[in-house]
Amino acid sequence: MNVLAHSFGSLVVAEYARRYPDLLARVIFLGSTGPRRSAAARLVRGQFADADSALLRSMYEPLAELLSGTADDPVSACQTYHERGAELAESLGRRGPTPRGSERLMEPDALRYYFRYTAQVGPRLFGDWDYTVGLESFPGALLVIYGADDADGLAVQGEWVTAVHDARLLAVPGAGKAVHVERPDAVFSAIDEFLDGRWPEGALPGRDATP
Repeated sequence: MNVLAHSFGSLVVAEYARRYPDLLARVIFLGSTGPRRSAAARLVRGQFADADSALLRSMYEPLAELLSGTADDPVSACQTYHERGAELAESLGRRGPTPRGSERLMEPDALRYYFRYTAQVGPRLFGDWDYTVGLESFPGALLVIYGADDADGLAVQGEWVTAVHDARLLAVPGAGKAVHVERPDAVFSAIDEFLDGRWPEGALPGRDATP
């Protein structure tokens, strides 16, 4: 199979590749979660390490309601959560989350379910994951696509590339984690090339892919 995965879906595909390496041919990760839980958690914690405590609290309050399932209006709570996150990022001189391609565009019932269950159960099921090992025997090819404007997130993506023998990282300017909705022109042409058996221009292998 040729498989495309986004965000946490990359871990599902990585686990499948560990178990059934010969059943996958060409794999694409878009805006992927990092291959190590420790690095992914450190990235999340480090984003707002120096943030204003009051602003940080104003972001986490609606998030807590979403995660506990107590938000009366999940769409409004999600909107507030993202707006505060953008303000925090701006205050720290970092790239904030984009409205496009985020969960805030989901229907209320889907949004409520996502935060209450999907966003929590997935990480718990995978435990202390580490896919920097165990993929050495994967015979297929992996293309990792991520936005160049999210430097911290991009640094984590390089670990995917070094974990797989035939893998490259494409850093797309003008985008962050939601690279496929922010720069569809660059992303989908690169995917077409990759599925046609060619590496897209700018996709770097191994150590060259690590910023």
